[in-house]
Amino acid sequence: MSVQMDSEQDVSNRSHRPGLFWPLLLVSIGIVFLLSNLGLWHGNVWNLLATWWPAIFIIGALDDVLRGKNWAGAVIIVALGVVLLLGNLGYLRWTALGLLARLWPAFLLAAGLDLLFSRERSLWMRLAGVGVALLIVAGLAWTAFGGFGGALERRSFSQPLLGAESAVVELNMAVGPMFISAGAEDEPLLAGSYAVGRGETWNETRTDRDGVAYYTLSNGATTVTVPGGLSRSPRLELMLSPALPLNLKIDIALQEGELDLRGLQVQELKIRQAVGSTRLILPNAPLRGQIDSAVGRLELDLPEDASVRIHYDGLPVVILPEGYERQGNLIRSGSGSPQIDLDISQAIGILVIR
Repeated sequence: MSVQMDSEQDVSNRSHRPGLFWPLLLVSIGIVFLLSNLGLWHGNVWNLLATWWPAIFIIGALDDVLRGKNWAGAVIIVALGVVLLLGNLGYLRWTALGLLARLWPAFLLAAGLDLLFSRERSLWMRLAGVGVALLIVAGLAWTAFGGFGGALERRSFSQPLLGAESAVVELNMAVGPMFISAGAEDEPLLAGSYAVGRGETWNETRTDRDGVAYYTLSNGATTVTVPGGLSRSPRLELMLSPALPLNLKIDIALQEGELDLRGLQVQELKIRQAVGSTRLILPNAPLRGQIDSAVGRLELDLPEDASVRIHYDGLPVVILPEGYERQGNLIRSGSGSPQIDLDISQAIGILVIR
């Protein structure tokens, strides 16, 4: 009885200790910025923070463990933080944002376990809560990385030119990844493949009018599922014809992929995504574009010596190379051709220009 009371008193004392999370976080960030300002840190601070931000979850949860609080929930949060960090470091298919969009219910599980076990002062009950948390973590890992669901069925599609002199291509999807590139001159208007999961339908429509082909590909999933876990293959692979002018419109909720427009005659580009990490490689040709993103990372690869004008709204962290000038929310570079004019709306995230 005395041993149990001592254990309970020890847990109670630790739970009232001042936390180390905020002091350590502020000190760490302060050191990084100080070294950068003094010229002793030659890396990009914002890139560093953009990669390692999931460590906040790990540090905060470990702080709870050291203080004897919320052991069960902390186990889940630590596991989630590790997975997100592995994503940002390139060990997983998805970055932290893509993983977070799928695994966010883990926060609800952690909060629920805290409500169940945080009031229990018994050491054994707390350990039982940790055991339940470990089972949940194992189940989440199994489900997320290939447990439930069957293999994705991959279907190919193709659209011939049929005398089209230009084209308007519209893509509507719930979940990526999406990869776009240029096909060969003698290939069709477009060709590619998409992956079909349970409860999903893909619809193609095409109309031709006055030499213009209007093509739409949409994903009509009634529920957003990722069969077989986090797929390492793209949901959509598309090759477009470089033989004719194009207007490209993309509407996607969750995207992580690469849009390589080199060699294409894309004259107008419109992208709308809710969450994701997208790399956009622009062609060496005049282009006007509009990009709307709520949360995520947007990387722009621009052709050398192009005349670039980028206007952005929101609160993104902007990373620019040498040769670019920023005046308020306006970014400019070069004075030659081609002329690239982009309007970007990004609520929160990182905008990288290369």
